[in-house]
Amino acid sequence: MSHQPYISILIPLYDELRSIPEMHSQVTDACVRLGRSYEILWIDDGSRDGSAHALDDLAARDPRTRVVHFRRNFGKSSALAAGFERVRGQIVVTMDADLQDDPAMIDDFVKRIEAGADLVSGWKKRRHDPLDKTLPSRLFNAVVSRLSGVRLHDFNCGFKAYRADCVRELAVYGGFHRFLPVLAHHKGFRVEELIVKHRARKHGKSKYGVKRMFDGFMDLLTVLLVTRYRTRPLHFFGIPGMVLGGLGVLILIYLSFLWLFGYAIGERPLLTLGVLLTIVAMQFIGVGLLGELLVRTTIRSQEVFSIRDEREAPAATRAAIYAQPSPQLGPRPAHERPRAARLGRRGDQRGRAHRHGRRQAEPAEPAEPGRAALTGRGSARRFIDPGTRMTSGNKQKHESKNPIQRALIARFKREAAALVRQAAPRTILDLGCGEGYMIEALLQAGIDAEFTGVDLSHGAIADARARIGERARLDVMDARQLVDDGRSFDMVMMLEVLEHIPAPAQMLPILRRLARRHVLLSVPREPFFCALNLLRGKNLTRLGNDPEHVNHWGRAGFQRFIARDFEVLAAPGVFPWTMVLARPRPRD
Repeated sequence: MSHQPYISILIPLYDELRSIPEMHSQVTDACVRLGRSYEILWIDDGSRDGSAHALDDLAARDPRTRVVHFRRNFGKSSALAAGFERVRGQIVVTMDADLQDDPAMIDDFVKRIEAGADLVSGWKKRRHDPLDKTLPSRLFNAVVSRLSGVRLHDFNCGFKAYRADCVRELAVYGGFHRFLPVLAHHKGFRVEELIVKHRARKHGKSKYGVKRMFDGFMDLLTVLLVTRYRTRPLHFFGIPGMVLGGLGVLILIYLSFLWLFGYAIGERPLLTLGVLLTIVAMQFIGVGLLGELLVRTTIRSQEVFSIRDEREAPAATRAAIYAQPSPQLGPRPAHERPRAARLGRRGDQRGRAHRHGRRQAEPAEPAEPGRAALTGRGSARRFIDPGTRMTSGNKQKHESKNPIQRALIARFKREAAALVRQAAPRTILDLGCGEGYMIEALLQAGIDAEFTGVDLSHGAIADARARIGERARLDVMDARQLVDDGRSFDMVMMLEVLEHIPAPAQMLPILRRLARRHVLLSVPREPFFCALNLLRGKNLTRLGNDPEHVNHWGRAGFQRFIARDFEVLAAPGVFPWTMVLARPRPRD
């Protein structure tokens, strides 16, 4: 039996002090008549008129009322985003707090959702607003409906209802609260419209002016880009680029014929126009190609498709079908593999070293399944024999003589030390500690804590012990072994590790069990890393992508990835990395 409410009423507000008591009373009456469990979640968007105290009084009197206070006014999209993260009901109803939405219609919205809709948007068919608001709104709604393909009459109406599955997949920021039906429709959710009763404003005044219309059209272009063209930005920029470029080329061809027949064209404005159109077209196409590069390194499967449900046979049936062990697929014979694959990335260097009599490290057998996927900084090092001494990419990076790289690494260490100092842990685990460079940096920064470092590489741990000595406990161990031993720490660090792990989502529950208070995570900001690699002429055939990086996150994408299990407390800009200090979210 579920102990969560069936309906969540989400009400963002800004300076609506006089409307709050009546609004709460009407919403409560409507929910009581509905006969279903409910909660009312108010998002105070930085009100300055005393609304915060009124909401706190409501929360103290009514156990079904919850209140979230913003530090300042962040806007309606941010208020809805905060609410969507916190609602607990199966159906989410959003309303404005100005009493223009009639709470008596909550029942109608709930019935439409129960009938199969995923999102029901209100339509204020008869509005009680001045003409300077209704006319721009009609124009805006007509343009959005035409360009987005979502046939609604009123995108701006704040009275909407959603299934909980729908709001979990909607990213709301900027001015995207106007386009939630468009975003949901793009994900494949069923969007419907319901005519609502619109009432005249009783208290206060509207917080929106004429500027909202211009902001809306700019946001519309952004929505089109992140929905229809999210996976093909070259189409978004390339189509206008080709049109402008075609016009420019036709003009230049025409002028070229005139020049061949002896006409002077040097002072014709048409020549300037043709050249200008051609240059602008090249810029459009160049931006589109750059967008394709960024998409290739940052796109996530959740942005490409949305899964409604999955079906498969029962586990017992599948076990019976696959009872016979499958044969192990071996590697291709060496004489059939391409020469590059037989030599490896550094085959020529190994060959030269062999000719000069230097011994080269040979790869050992793969580690136990699941272990290498959970720890180790750098996939190249995770499969090195325990007795082998070999310079890892991590060691090369920290001991680089490049002054720019040394400056970036030094700043990375300073920011990490500042975040650790902010969290003030007494025990710290460096998961995938490598050669111990970060533990050494924190000790040098005066961090007073008990340090533990684990890694799967015997060679790396040996180097770490030589560097740190007895100031930290260092072991060859994986994360699951720590969990099985019941170990936990005030802070768990995992710096530049997650980008190497094939299944990073499986690592987050393990981090939650190991970290009592905080985690400190960092990954490369892949678009910048790829661009820097291209500038250095590195990994050109992979468009700058490091072959050891199996995961590719931008800053916002990485924060969304960990948001389900951790609450981000700080995310300083540590170019070209994303570094995050977070704490585990309470378990349900």
